[in-house]
Amino acid sequence: MYRIACLRIPRFQIAVHQKHEPALKGKPFVLLAGKLTAAGSARANIFMCSTEARRKEVHEGMRLSEARGVCAELLWREYDAPLYLDAQRKLVHELIACSPKVTAQEMGIFLLDASGLKNLGGEGKFCRNVLKLSSQSGYTEGHVGIADSAFAAIVATRLKHKRWYIVPPGRDADFLAALSIRHLPVSLDMQEALLGLGIKSIGQLTALSVTSLEKRFGTEGVLAYEFALGRDDRRPCLPEPEQRFECSVELGGPVDSLNEILFVLKAMLDRLMKQLQQEGLWVEELLLSLYNDNDKFCQCPIKLMRPSNHTKFLLEVIKLSLAEQPIKREITGITLAVSRFSPESWEQTSISESAGQERSGKRRQRAWTQAGN
Repeated sequence: MYRIACLRIPRFQIAVHQKHEPALKGKPFVLLAGKLTAAGSARANIFMCSTEARRKEVHEGMRLSEARGVCAELLWREYDAPLYLDAQRKLVHELIACSPKVTAQEMGIFLLDASGLKNLGGEGKFCRNVLKLSSQSGYTEGHVGIADSAFAAIVATRLKHKRWYIVPPGRDADFLAALSIRHLPVSLDMQEALLGLGIKSIGQLTALSVTSLEKRFGTEGVLAYEFALGRDDRRPCLPEPEQRFECSVELGGPVDSLNEILFVLKAMLDRLMKQLQQEGLWVEELLLSLYNDNDKFCQCPIKLMRPSNHTKFLLEVIKLSLAEQPIKREITGITLAVSRFSPESWEQTSISESAGQERSGKRRQRAWTQAGN
């Protein structure tokens, strides 16, 4: 019998920021919907809250100004979709250590093939292994569920006070029957209509005929009925090979000057940008590592405020970043990697923009970078 597991990481986007910025852990912290501006930061709405923020009576949908009035020590960041997608992609490839088939179903929800575990320690050991790997990857609040269907496995991860829950084989419908219809992935209008009919549990829904549900709610009603019976065609699959854009160079001898490695960095950028352009991608973040023999003594993440795949511009960005971190040791090797990338956007310049504005914009490009430590 086919078995499927679900790993759920609550508030995944919050967890990603806390992983990258450990100082945010244990603090009241929120994510804001949309981009902040100098004039509109106070009017920004909260998209997601940390547990500590909720304890301070900060909730999703509040304005930032209102939330700060409730919690003076509140911290916040902009919603960063590329960051979360990159973290999700990396965790999928790490979970291959537990199962050969892994799929990110949605943000913070991962489906894994859990079949054939009888001779590998059983499903309980599998759950412990998934949670251990998730914790080692920086996500300590994971929950795991195992069932015959993806829907039942996902619901199993939402049971309170349980790190993992295993639905016995062939018992998905029985497990789901006593649970609230709010677990069903249906619209709020359909939920309210069902509650108005006195249908509060998933088991009560399955007592209706699928024909009546289809007549009243269309395909949404049929889907809800199938899920309620533990019928779900979703399956994890083999992850796509991870794209890596990275190159390394061993220098002929030790150098101690930035100017001596600029031509090497330019050649490395030329190679990487050619690969990116062939794939229709551009850079959002670079990772530069400097070595002295086998000792990596400098690692410099370089986050761009605007993506690019132009070598000349990116070389200037690297120069500015290294100028803030003077080289203190001789360099014998360099590694340059594209740590974050995205599909290249083809936006046409407005016809009303004057040539003078274009030239001014190009001069300001150097300021559109942010070097991380």
